[in-house]
Amino acid sequence: GHATTPLCAPSRSSVFSGRYAHNHGGRNNGASRSLDQHTTLQRYLKQAGYRTGLFGKYLNSWDLSEA
Repeated sequence: GHATTPLCAPSRSSVFSGRYAHNHGGRNNGASRSLDQHTTLQRYLKQAGYRTGLFGKYLNSWDLSEA
């Protein structure tokens, strides 16, 4: 595997969005809210009619009401 950044939140945000940290805005662990939740793989799957589940750690400060 390969991580584009060694920090947890920016790396997870890259996996969720398919973009590098400098493109999705989450450049450090305290900037989880800067990820646009409307442009994530999870959002696209939900819009396509899939039911998704969450297991384990996701992102700090993730707003579940917008997920």
